Amino acid sequence: MPPTADSSPPRTPPHRQDEDSALPDPQSCRENASGLGSGRLVALCSPDRTGAQRRHLRGLGHRLQPTVQIGHQGLHPGIASALRRALLEHELIKVRLLDTCPEDHGTCALWIHAATQADVVQILGRTMLVYAPHPEKPRIRLPGA
Repeated sequence: MPPTADSSPPRTPPHRQDEDSALPDPQSCRENASGLGSGRLVALCSPDRTGAQRRHLRGLGHRLQPTVQIGHQGLHPGIASALRRALLEHELIKVRLLDTCPEDHGTCALWIHAATQADVVQILGRTMLVYAPHPEKPRIRLPGA
């Protein structure tokens, strides 16, 4: 049966509805990101992540190309799902903020951390290194873990 003009918009599948409703508001991340520098970056990693583990991840991430790019649309649910898929597949990814991205790197780092529960290991210019171990079969072995 063809859709009618008064039909409601397609509904989000139930499993995606929960993920999207839990996304942080970019405005609240923007307010919390003021003054985010390298000293506060440790707060975006899990508390049990050691300096040696972060250093190891930065070394592994050096050769990576950006997997996810955030452009003129900024932070939205599509970016969160792309980040989750990429983290499940690779565990360690680079995220690039294009010049057209309306948010700054601190806001994006806080939003990514809150939306994916992943560690933002490094912010270098407009590029971030993000790590989340695979829930069942982690491939990256961290020193001292």
